[in-house]
Amino acid sequence: MLVDQLTQLSFAQLFDALPDGIVYFRPVRDGADRQVIDFVIEYANPATHKIALDQYQSLVGTSVRYNNQHDRVYTERVFTQLKAVVETGQSDEFEYYNQTINEWLSVTHAKSGDGVLNVTRVVTAEKEAALLSER
Repeated sequence: MLVDQLTQLSFAQLFDALPDGIVYFRPVRDGADRQVIDFVIEYANPATHKIALDQYQSLVGTSVRYNNQHDRVYTERVFTQLKAVVETGQSDEFEYYNQTINEWLSVTHAKSGDGVLNVTRVVTAEKEAALLSER
């Protein structure tokens, strides 16, 4: 039965099959007041590696704030976005143009357990189609 087969699959197996980039961020909390002070990248699926030019493969298990792959402004912005999702439980959605890979990306951050699940989709074709239809 399909339900039995699905329960035997791990989330990683399911996420690995998706075309969108999936990253799970686990919060790191300080000992005293349990405030979120950082995030660790716990998982990144193969699609994330393609979108990020293989950078996430080397980042799994590392700190968001101190991974030395991005400048300080970028890492603090990502940290602030992730922390807001954990603290409020509210999802965060936005689109931006990534100049490194020359693609438009749609990003969703959603609370998952104590951490944050990031879903990134390449939307360049949709953006270009919308621009063409406006002309």
